[in-house]
Amino acid sequence: MNTTANFENKLRDIINEKNLIASGEHVLVALSGGVDSAAMLYALKHISSAENFTLSALHINHRLRGSAALGDEQKARRMCAALCVPFYCVRADVALYAKENKMSIELAGREVRYRELFSLKQDLQADKIATAHHLQDHIETLIMRCMRGSGVDGLKGIAIKRKDGIIRPLIGFEKKEIIQYARRQKIKYATDATNAQNDYLRNRVRNIFIARCKEADEDFEKIIVRLGASAQRLAAQIADEIEERKNMIRQQEGKISLPVEVFENTKPYLRPYLIRAMFDRAKALTDIEEKHIEQILQQEQQKTTWVLDMPGGLQFERCYENFQITKGIRGDETAKTYCFDVKKSGKTRIDALGIEISIEETEKFEKNSQSLYEKYIDYDKINGSLCLRNKRPQDRFYPLGMGGSKSIKKYFIDRKIPKVKRESTMMLCDEKEIVWVLGHEISEKYKIEPHTKNIIKIAVRQLR
Repeated sequence: MNTTANFENKLRDIINEKNLIASGEHVLVALSGGVDSAAMLYALKHISSAENFTLSALHINHRLRGSAALGDEQKARRMCAALCVPFYCVRADVALYAKENKMSIELAGREVRYRELFSLKQDLQADKIATAHHLQDHIETLIMRCMRGSGVDGLKGIAIKRKDGIIRPLIGFEKKEIIQYARRQKIKYATDATNAQNDYLRNRVRNIFIARCKEADEDFEKIIVRLGASAQRLAAQIADEIEERKNMIRQQEGKISLPVEVFENTKPYLRPYLIRAMFDRAKALTDIEEKHIEQILQQEQQKTTWVLDMPGGLQFERCYENFQITKGIRGDETAKTYCFDVKKSGKTRIDALGIEISIEETEKFEKNSQSLYEKYIDYDKINGSLCLRNKRPQDRFYPLGMGGSKSIKKYFIDRKIPKVKRESTMMLCDEKEIVWVLGHEISEKYKIEPHTKNIIKIAVRQLR
């Protein structure tokens, strides 16, 4: 039969084996007041002197359960007073946060908790944040990710520690071990009645799905734990293989970008994980399912511009030489009209659009060049000055190889340029015509011909 000493010795062994807490460190405990976090607080306190670390605790009142929530807060406060652990409390309107940010109560609660925990960690200069996730939480999380179509990364379940200082000392403990310990310690923990209700997905997974699976195979949970362990080993190997490429992901001015060349030079089986790494950098991986990764991978990579709507109001797009994750543009919004002067020789930097255009005379004309980022035209056919602008209602364009013209709207439709991108698609124009739709073709009127005397090369690059 398990004893108090066994529980605390097991906890001490896990902490030392996994290097969760070093001597002299300060640990901030996420204390809901429920049995899991209460047991963790007591056990950590009991071994803290021998292991030479100190504790503080933060309780977050989500203001979702009225007087019951206030009762939980008081119990958490009394626990800390009894153990001489510094107590901190934050009251947050999680329902309002969920409404303002258009997310579920579950996700809103999680975001608020971690926001407040990291804020206090910084204020206290704490070294670690301990959360009371246990083995059944790990199993439930893994199953829920399977249901969402997660990749190998998601099948790892809950990590025992993270690079940002989060640790889960109880991840190797079963729920029944925790309850037994709390009873022996006579801990007066809070009980959340909603845990028995099936309003939330996690509760349905716990109370219905897992229960039924255990009826079919009593070792079901052990099987899931083994699956998670296998996924962790495979994910570690994949992480090593893409580490260098992940370093090529950039975050600048609200967008996450990765050079297309890096992606194309990555082995096909690793590409989904590189995309996931981009969403992880954008702090948006929670909502991304396997179907979204597949949607990206199935895009026609030869095209230089396309855009896909992603969960959370994000868009994943190919923009010339880069893949990007940006905040999406709503369908009823239109880009402001713009027009920037472009020098007919030399370099023109346009910071507002994040590009640089270079124009230079050349005697060499790469007739079969497939690049959509540089074009060759007949300089003498340019009418007056050049500018870079977006479309206007009466624009017409003479696509290369066509005998006539078509409206720019019809051209965009034919080229399958997404509707939300048409207003912002850049076009190089002179005082009369569209010379080049960037990322696509030049106008038939400006092509190089046998009698052409002056050739210029126009190249566009994104500013880093």
